[in-house]
Amino acid sequence: MAVHLSYGRRWLGIEVKDNGVGLRPEKLSRAQASGHFGMRAMRERARSIGAQFAVTDLPGQGTCVSLRIRAGIAYASGGGVSASEGAEGAVSV
Repeated sequence: MAVHLSYGRRWLGIEVKDNGVGLRPEKLSRAQASGHFGMRAMRERARSIGAQFAVTDLPGQGTCVSLRIRAGIAYASGGGVSASEGAEGAVSV
């Protein structure tokens, strides 16, 4: 499992990757049919705040889930790094 966080003036991005077998579309369809709506809920929540959400399946290599949020929404005012300070960087774990 790898987590990558990137931040800058315009966007905050997070990417989570695993090195599993990938997420097969038919498995997602079966999960939704049986009442599991995790991916759908994440996609809808991202859309509701104007974020970009993507799930990339690489068969045999794993899955990557990424979220990209505009700085004006992602950065809280009143503390920490603000979008206007111009700090940019990335952290990977």
